[in-house]
Amino acid sequence: MRQAVRTLVLTTALLAAGTVAFTHHSVSGQFDTTKKVTITGVISRIDWVNPHIYVIVDGKDESGASGQWALETVPTAMARKAKLTKELLAGKQGETVTVTGHPARDARKSAWVLRITYADGRFVQLSADRN
Repeated sequence: MRQAVRTLVLTTALLAAGTVAFTHHSVSGQFDTTKKVTITGVISRIDWVNPHIYVIVDGKDESGASGQWALETVPTAMARKAKLTKELLAGKQGETVTVTGHPARDARKSAWVLRITYADGRFVQLSADRN
């Protein structure tokens, strides 16, 4: 009986670990870390969810492509450790922001956020720029 319980617990743990590994992705797997994109616009909302926070910006990139951009960033736990809140990240309502990030590898209006710069010059550095 103990062996059966041990086997069940081990199997469940392995399945859970496999599911987590399968669903999580690397930044370089989804975003082109050799390129940068700059989006200027207004933050329409912040999705403070796991596994990563999303900053939704209505704006355009440097090539003029406009629309709603879903910008992915750090996990909520990492933001909390850095004393970053949803309200601080959102800035002032209607404020124009400039977001620098790595563009998605596919044609989506998406990027991995490196930095958000607010109208008054303050900024939040969310990821290291290794280029």
